Amino acid sequence: MKWLRSLPRRLIRLCTEYGLATFLQAANIYFGWALASQGYGAQGIVRLQKAITAQRASGFGMFYPTNLAALAMACSAANRFDEGLSALTKAEAIAEEHEEYYHVADIYRLRGELLLKRRAERSGAKQTGPREASETNDSVVAEAQGCFEHAIEVAREQSAKSFELRATTSLARLLAEQRDRDKARTMLSRSTTGSQRASTPPT
Repeated sequence: MKWLRSLPRRLIRLCTEYGLATFLQAANIYFGWALASQGYGAQGIVRLQKAITAQRASGFGMFYPTNLAALAMACSAANRFDEGLSALTKAEAIAEEHEEYYHVADIYRLRGELLLKRRAERSGAKQTGPREASETNDSVVAEAQGCFEHAIEVAREQSAKSFELRATTSLARLLAEQRDRDKARTMLSRSTTGSQRASTPPT
């Protein structure tokens, strides 16, 4: 997937050539996310952080929660889950403060995903007693499930079918892991059917 990095590189060159400072930082954000998603976690995160800081310093405030969500995804790809969760907490607060709710459903979904990934990492690294480990896992799973369910609720309120499907897929995957495959299958079927209906033009 060379295009994943080549496209933002081209955009960076064009923005630099024509002096488009705001779009230049947006291109750097995309490039940082692309780097992290392809295994260059540290480089991607640094580029994202610098671009977000520069964009804010320029006075451009739009898409701040969305950009923080991109940073969280990069942190997730680099297994830096605490940093990712911190970025999402800030994204939620900014979205609420400025009533910028466009990306908020996916922010909740990402929180659930990062919680589960952090749980998996810690379960592999720590030696805990069976009861303690079970109680910790149950708590994290419940919190993640709540994040997915809230993401679905918000997406439905906004008629954001793509975000709804993403969150439903995350929840269904979690339910399947909890041996509730029938519920997961039904949930996915309903969500995908609804998406197909929404995308079908009237005759």
